[in-house]
Amino acid sequence: MKMVFLEEFGRAFIPDRFRPYIREYLSKAGIYDVPYSFFGIMFYLSAFITGILYLLFIFPRISDEPKVVFIIVTTFFSWAIIQILVILIIISCIYFYLDLVIFNRTKRMEEVLMEFLQFVSENLKGGMAFDRALWMAIKPQFTVLANEVKIASKKAATGENIEEALEDLSNKYHSPLLQRSFTLIVEGMKGGGKVADVIDRVVENLRETKKIKQEMNATVLNYIFFIFFIVAVVAPGLFALAKQLLIILSGFAETLAGSLTSSSVNIGVNFSQVAITPGDFAIFSILSLIVISVFSSMIISIIQRANIRGGIRYIPVTTAISLLVYLLSSAALTTIFKVFFPG
Repeated sequence: MKMVFLEEFGRAFIPDRFRPYIREYLSKAGIYDVPYSFFGIMFYLSAFITGILYLLFIFPRISDEPKVVFIIVTTFFSWAIIQILVILIIISCIYFYLDLVIFNRTKRMEEVLMEFLQFVSENLKGGMAFDRALWMAIKPQFTVLANEVKIASKKAATGENIEEALEDLSNKYHSPLLQRSFTLIVEGMKGGGKVADVIDRVVENLRETKKIKQEMNATVLNYIFFIFFIVAVVAPGLFALAKQLLIILSGFAETLAGSLTSSSVNIGVNFSQVAITPGDFAIFSILSLIVISVFSSMIISIIQRANIRGGIRYIPVTTAISLLVYLLSSAALTTIFKVFFPG
């Protein structure tokens, strides 16, 4: 049976004045209808998670309280605060995911923009009108850009100015490359010149920009390899070596404490206890390597692509390699140190 009030709950929690902004933002991610039912599901999910957290952490602490009013008030405020926090966390995760989707869609459009404009220019030189040339240039290989241009062409077909439709397309995504290219084409159309020549110059500019980016990537490749080497080899090796040294020092401390105890000598220092255990240091090492991998991936993305969001794709790889090298180094050093320090 369909869950009741699913879409109604979704609409209730989104004020009318925010709905256009949400619709515009979702359209950047390829979602053209606001999924109110999904928002309703998120509400039920947040209520379910809140109930579990309440039963696990809040109710056991107030169940023995004799005052019924105190229990009711505490339950109300704790439930409200927990559910608000859960909703904020869910919204943050969804926003992070959608922002990544928008970023990837923008990059895919930038990658095929030059080839798409070449098709438009060829169609214009073949005698087609601009809106017709734009429509005929839509090919399946252009994926996201093809869908966006299709929407702009439909706007023009329904009476909207094609120049305004292209401006809406260029301003929809945060991409200087798209904005600059379509702005030049629109200005060329407004100036009354040959649009095909303007598009050819834009294509040439895009080709030069792509060449410059490739040269820049080759230049910064050494820095990327250096950072990756630090993250994947140096840091895990040093943490593994530090762990083995800590194990050796702990063994020395225990041996020294036993010797002092057997000789009945009291020097006022307790050597039998070490503040940091090898197990605690191993947890610290793993957490530190994860943090280092995350920030290093972001730095690599900034160097290579001049943005931080592109580094998200590198995080699983760098983290997995770093942790794997750490575990292998720890195992190898444990074997080596057992040979030299068998005690």
